[in-house]
Amino acid sequence: MTEATSRKIVFDRRSRLLVAPDHRSRFTVRALQAVHRLLAPFRHCGISRAHGVLARLADPQSMTVIKEGRWEFSFPSRDYYWNRLLDASWRYEPEIDFLLRSLSDVPFVFVDLGANFGYWSTRVGAGLYGNHRVIAVEPAEQCFTILTRNTAGFPASLHRRAIDRRSGQKILLYGERHAGFSIKRDWHGASKQAVNEIESISIDDLLPADGVESAETPVLVKLDVEGVELRALSGARRTIEGRSLFVIEESGTPGRGEALRYATEDLGMSIFAVEDGRLTKLVAESDLAACKERHRREGFSALNIVATKSPFWLGHLRSLPSVPR
Repeated sequence: MTEATSRKIVFDRRSRLLVAPDHRSRFTVRALQAVHRLLAPFRHCGISRAHGVLARLADPQSMTVIKEGRWEFSFPSRDYYWNRLLDASWRYEPEIDFLLRSLSDVPFVFVDLGANFGYWSTRVGAGLYGNHRVIAVEPAEQCFTILTRNTAGFPASLHRRAIDRRSGQKILLYGERHAGFSIKRDWHGASKQAVNEIESISIDDLLPADGVESAETPVLVKLDVEGVELRALSGARRTIEGRSLFVIEESGTPGRGEALRYATEDLGMSIFAVEDGRLTKLVAESDLAACKERHRREGFSALNIVATKSPFWLGHLRSLPSVPR
């Protein structure tokens, strides 16, 4: 057994089998799992801070591997964010999982913008939702290194760039914690501390550079770029006119955010929400407000909204539960 292997913690979410290299690692995992369950009735308020403290017990060189069937996803064992996957009963962004499962038979290219360590890229690449090509973009050097490692087992096109309205611009990336890195300096998850300088690329330039023409090839775009979704959409006009379906992270603040306002009013996109395994069209602003409030009561700070103007995708969405025909 190599030194790297001996420091690896492996947890299978289906069987709940834990393989830990020593008592210290096993105790740390059990403590993290217990705290996650204890905070569940309180909508996991403070979970990142609690995990940040407890995870310091782990070996700083250790990596944790989460398994689920063919899928594997690794991250540093001291990570404050992804350790919540050690709770097998907890589901990460279930609305995206529902959408990908429901559309698994549709041929599309999965475009992961703001890929982080590659959670969704690896799940799609592992074939959990059918056979789909993966394109992933992540600006942060720290995250990109782990993304590259996590996607090594299958073909994926990776780009260390920042998604923005224009390509070829040198932009500073700000933040202190990987789940909040942003090119928007005043973004609530970032900070005034610059961590990387990165070159920008627009969505309309990214896809053709990878040989994808959205006018002909269906694409499913996960857009989670930490506060610059509006800038990203303004650089995606040609893509939006093609066969594209977007999943846009909308902040948990009241009302319709600037990105969704631009998507609906300027770009003419229809928007939908996923709730309890149903896809519902949001027609009025009050529909979105009510959806956000329900989401907030369930303990989620942000909401993933489905958006498209493509007849191709609208046809497929109408086949899912609760979409008005």
